[in-house]
Amino acid sequence: MKVIFSNQGNLRNVRKFFEKIDLSEPGRLEVRAAGGWVAAHPAQLAITASLALQAGKWESEIDEKMPESGKILAEMGLYEFVRNKATFGAEVRDEGAMVPLMMVRDEGERAELMRRIGRLMIGVEQRRMVQYVVGCLVDNALGWSGVAPVVAVKYYPKTRKVGIAVCDAGKGVWGSLDEVWRPRNDLEAIRMALRPGVTGASEGLGGANVAAGMGLFAVRGMAKLMRNYFLVYSGAGMYELMRGDRRLKRKLRADPILDRHFATNDLPPFLGTLVAMDVSVDEVGSFQGMMNEVTRMYVGALVEADEQQTYIPKIMGRNV
Repeated sequence: MKVIFSNQGNLRNVRKFFEKIDLSEPGRLEVRAAGGWVAAHPAQLAITASLALQAGKWESEIDEKMPESGKILAEMGLYEFVRNKATFGAEVRDEGAMVPLMMVRDEGERAELMRRIGRLMIGVEQRRMVQYVVGCLVDNALGWSGVAPVVAVKYYPKTRKVGIAVCDAGKGVWGSLDEVWRPRNDLEAIRMALRPGVTGASEGLGGANVAAGMGLFAVRGMAKLMRNYFLVYSGAGMYELMRGDRRLKRKLRADPILDRHFATNDLPPFLGTLVAMDVSVDEVGSFQGMMNEVTRMYVGALVEADEQQTYIPKIMGRNV
């Protein structure tokens, strides 16, 4: 397998990064750079770390000719997933600006992840937002993939955005839904997973729990409210919610295809699931207010998706 980093490290152009991933020779991973400048979004880092886990640490390496700007790979912890060491000087990690790559295997590591997010140099409401989004995605990965996810978070002070990525090397979205929902392909599975109330545990909308099928829909809703990018990449499929137009009213539809988006089922077939998004700190006022709005969206979307009596999910029942 081969992964190539370049100077394109934004979520809006990460699709080009995915298209260039070479998944042949799954027992070996090479990471190198194209050009003299390296930039990296948590989405790129998380999926690369996940591929390194699939190949094995001693069969994964980063090119020793990585340019000096490649130190971002060291700062974000990618070298800890490969066999060779960074050739740069001593890495300096700013805990106020990043949560380097880490695996979350149990409640203790989940709690440590939340503590690290709590050190980010952003406001209290913004930290609560990031903790909620990351917590949802980690819980989804642990609950449905059965494989510990890799998480990366980075704050960009210049653009005042927090990049988030959670990636697992599990059975993928299609594998999670196939037994009950029978999607035709990876993209259709992603589309189903992003709808309100869809869960791999039940044929009915909402499943057996009051918040079942809420996680990915809630995260998509947060991205919609903040008019930011959000994506899911699993198998050969990818859905990307595009940045919203400020002139238009923010409305989250039950079917993600009805929102402004890009979708494909022709990417290199990644054995797992990557979910990534950006959080604009200036768009987060009251975290509770945004949660109330997402809950309203969820109920409305459930009614839109299935004209049946529904419920208001208890989405705030768990402490982040």
